[in-house]
Amino acid sequence: MTVVLMMSMMLVNILPTHAVGSTPAPVSETINFGANGTLKINVKPTSQTEVSGTDNISTGIEIDGTGLTQPVDGLYLEVEVNTKQSSKNFNDTNNIESNTYLDNFSTPAAKTQPIIKSEETIVTNDGRTIKRIYLNKIDNTVKLELPYVMSFSNGITPKDFELKPIVRVYDSSKTNLATLKEQTYTIKYNNPWLIKQVAGEETDNQLVYGGINKQGDPNSLSDDRTSDVIFNFRLNKYERSYRSVIITDTLPTYINYAGQTVTAHFDPAKNPNWTLGADGKTVTLRYDVPTGTPHLYDNYRDNLPGYSELRLSFPGAKYLDGSNRVVFENTATLQGLPYNPSAAEDTIGKVAGNEHNFASDKKKFRLAGDDFSGDGMLSKRGLKTLKFDKNSLAVQEVDYGVTLINKLDKPLTDIEFIEDVANTDNRLFLTKFYGNLVAFGSKIGFQMSQVEIRGYKDDGTYDILPVTPDGQNWLFKSEMNQTGKTQLRSYLDQINDGSLDPANAAPIVPQYKKVGLYLKDVTLQPTNSIIFNLKMMFMDPFHEEYSATKPLTNVIKVTSNKVNDDGSKTPLNLTGAWNTYFTPLNEKVHLWKQTLFQRVGMPNERFTARVNFSLTELSSARYFKNPTYIDLLPTGVSFDNLTNVARVVNNIEGWSSEFIKNYNNTGRDAIKIKMPSGYAYQFENMSFDIKELVINDDIIPRKAENDTLNNNNEVYFYADNWTHGVPPELTAQYDPNIFVNDDLDINMNGITNEKILKATSKVLGNNVESIRSDKHIRSLEPNVEGGAAVYGRAFTNNT
Repeated sequence: MTVVLMMSMMLVNILPTHAVGSTPAPVSETINFGANGTLKINVKPTSQTEVSGTDNISTGIEIDGTGLTQPVDGLYLEVEVNTKQSSKNFNDTNNIESNTYLDNFSTPAAKTQPIIKSEETIVTNDGRTIKRIYLNKIDNTVKLELPYVMSFSNGITPKDFELKPIVRVYDSSKTNLATLKEQTYTIKYNNPWLIKQVAGEETDNQLVYGGINKQGDPNSLSDDRTSDVIFNFRLNKYERSYRSVIITDTLPTYINYAGQTVTAHFDPAKNPNWTLGADGKTVTLRYDVPTGTPHLYDNYRDNLPGYSELRLSFPGAKYLDGSNRVVFENTATLQGLPYNPSAAEDTIGKVAGNEHNFASDKKKFRLAGDDFSGDGMLSKRGLKTLKFDKNSLAVQEVDYGVTLINKLDKPLTDIEFIEDVANTDNRLFLTKFYGNLVAFGSKIGFQMSQVEIRGYKDDGTYDILPVTPDGQNWLFKSEMNQTGKTQLRSYLDQINDGSLDPANAAPIVPQYKKVGLYLKDVTLQPTNSIIFNLKMMFMDPFHEEYSATKPLTNVIKVTSNKVNDDGSKTPLNLTGAWNTYFTPLNEKVHLWKQTLFQRVGMPNERFTARVNFSLTELSSARYFKNPTYIDLLPTGVSFDNLTNVARVVNNIEGWSSEFIKNYNNTGRDAIKIKMPSGYAYQFENMSFDIKELVINDDIIPRKAENDTLNNNNEVYFYADNWTHGVPPELTAQYDPNIFVNDDLDINMNGITNEKILKATSKVLGNNVESIRSDKHIRSLEPNVEGGAAVYGRAFTNNT
């Protein structure tokens, strides 16, 4: 009998790291054992020689014993790399060191393949890492291919470092029988992004305040009563870890009222971190990350924008050309100085091999003078579209995000945000303010005691409403008009049981039609922002009229004071609005299933199955009576006392799970997950993980699978009020393949000619000839939780 065993690992839905048609050539060597025959060793790289820090470098070692005439015992392999490996978090700069340029170096089959006796890792004094793999007896019935997987330490590996793996074979007396040098690998980095902010925002063509107009000239700024325009810089999407960055800003030029081309005014006293160039046209800043910084990315995020604040003014700028605003431009460049630099990377200025450490950004903006009304300072963002379904509107809370950015060069104080039903055309009322108290980026932080919620009465006086933690002490919330919210939801219950005609549902009269959020003793400095959220509900949802062109307009207002240099205050009132449009409701259903965290697909391996029934395209008012999953396991997968079920990012209470042998006489085991009855809006989602499922000896080899004999893991979904299968109105399905006949009577109602929902995921073995992966979590796990993983194992028996 000849046994051919091949093992591999593959993540599905991920592109291979090497280009199609460019498979690297294998390296081979034949070991001659004299009268005992020959053993052939092949090293088979699958990756390109230049890879990114998020790629796995994967290679197979094939040991072909078919040329042996007698068994060989006591062999071991060594895979050597010329650097150290560490799984430490390199975002913590305390963990960054030289010559630790791999964050993953593994032989995935070592713990699952019976031909392997044991494995050990050796780190030499000169910084090499060796994986030593001891093999059991090899004879001419065995052909074995094992993978080893590596990945560069992302961000801290020098651009010129060359990774040179070597594979060696030894006998029991430690005699070197073969040495195979693999291809050489280097890391590649993409350029970072430099993001320039104008008055606290990143968008082009902002309107910002430039100062008082020149007397008698409504189109130009004055020479001596200007206001500073404030620029900040952020570093984004950078693959290299930088110990320092150097930013060079080219000062904007513009036309003044006299028709002269002049340069923006730079005041060194206002810009202590910037240095004016000798030509007077550029300014430069260097930011150094403090030694021992535990969170490199957070350090840049939280500190660089403030440190890089650049204040420029535009004396005499002509900002209006007739009725059109003049567009100003400002350009900046960045160079990063990385940790563990190569020779080129340690050079100031662009040189060959250093290009990837550079970035640039150009911003366009417009100026205003006396005509500035706070345009763009206050914004409200919500849904662009809302599906029109009156029952859904009765229970749906419409969420809005509110942002106030100080685009002036003076602080704002005495800030109050006002929500009033009159500013929604009497269609919406407020139910909740909520937000984050913590500062991040340009967002300011404040104490919960500084948040004062005012519920205004008809006579103009107000009640102070409670503010409480929203699950965490760094989150706040304040709820109001809850009686109206409860009344709307009771309408839905009455409509569902037939006791109320929707046309007779009375509109809600909220207790507080006008509500304010006032920030006590809070000052909003230039370029900083205040961010929070709010929720609103429809006052008369059952009498809303559908229109594709008339928006639901929601206006928020702010009253505040601008603090002048002399301490006096000037009132500044702002307005922000958002339009939402109705679209038709076309209900869709989607059931999906995933296999997660599989490594090799061998017996005794454990993994997770995730199931979810999507609610996003359903009416919020759709009712489910005891919605239920039946997860039908393939014969090659079992549950045991470690198997458990857990919710995934939802707060469903009152659910249960049951582990059932031979479910409904199907010959297959199942996990039943039963949820409590409720409306779609009451479920955040219906996602669950079935953890610690275990592969058993009945797992079917991938190449032996067919339509009837396979490792399909199937999940079914039904609800007790679906008395005739999936409701017929759910016809605009995402995928018709999930609608199947209930041939197995999964819902046990005795009817098999009805439709039920079904989704399938694969549980596969292992086929090591092709190892392709995208590396985000440093192993062969999916790169994100929830990402798909497919593995195969193939056996060929010749008797």
